[in-house]
Amino acid sequence: MFKRDQVSISNELKVMVFTDQAVRKQNTVLEREYKIRTPSSVWDSLIVTGAKDLNVIDVSKLPSVSSQLQKMPMEVKKQFEKKVKESEKLVFITDSIHANKIYKILQKYGYPSYYFRTWKSDSLKQGITSVLTHINHQSIVGKKIKRLMLKEYQARRVSDEEMKHYLWDVDGRKDGSFGKNIDVNKWIKNNSSE
Repeated sequence: MFKRDQVSISNELKVMVFTDQAVRKQNTVLEREYKIRTPSSVWDSLIVTGAKDLNVIDVSKLPSVSSQLQKMPMEVKKQFEKKVKESEKLVFITDSIHANKIYKILQKYGYPSYYFRTWKSDSLKQGITSVLTHINHQSIVGKKIKRLMLKEYQARRVSDEEMKHYLWDVDGRKDGSFGKNIDVNKWIKNNSSE
């Protein structure tokens, strides 16, 4: 079925990835609009200017968002906070919809790995690991996805890199290595009782 339905699967994945990134970019746009300096808004500004090196500014030295908000007039601060809450609702809804769609795809077709599945053409390939790292892993659907992902990994339809990146997020993003240090077999063993 995966081979048969590749075009529709690819289209669905591409829409998910686009939507996932678009709703997340909304907060960066708000930060830029209100001149709130965060790593994302600074890097986004550098990219817009065509900068080749994003490390020209040490983002670890940026003031906290709360200290920047304290310097704003109260009315402007309230407008910003209202827009951020609206944006967060949109992100939550989008992530929930994507979780359900991913679950249905995994259940019906298996994991649509960019690397391990045979695609009819490179133009159909679309990675979804980044979308997977934005779902609520503690939700009922999130737990079902985790069980399916572990089975898919055992069936060799998920690459080591994709699985480690996914589990890095499930595990709370404990380091900046995107899961390079994660022992997938330990996860499989520990989750076999669930």
